[in-house]
Amino acid sequence: MVMLSHVNIKNNIVVLTYYNTRLLGRAGYAM
Repeated sequence: MVMLSHVNIKNNIVVLTYYNTRLLGRAGYAM
């Protein structure tokens, strides 16, 4: 399921940053 299109790459970056911020937020709560 790997599609190399500019739109998908942009969406992947957005999703990754979104989940990373959520994980960092959870880590902050844990601390």
